[in-house]
Amino acid sequence: MKVEQRLAEIISERCINVKALAKKANINYQTLCRCLRGSQELKADEFIAVCKTAEIDVTEFLAA
Repeated sequence: MKVEQRLAEIISERCINVKALAKKANINYQTLCRCLRGSQELKADEFIAVCKTAEIDVTEFLAA
């Protein structure tokens, strides 16, 4: 499973508002939506910002 797909799954499971997440992570909302749909790859710094903002442990995420 791609990183973006797994991230979208976790965001959905936790009922996290994507627009609020994008704003708090300082990422363009449309960019984040495209990444979560799989039409654009998430950059490393964006991935870390999203994980930190959504309180997702990056180490555990990558180990899964």
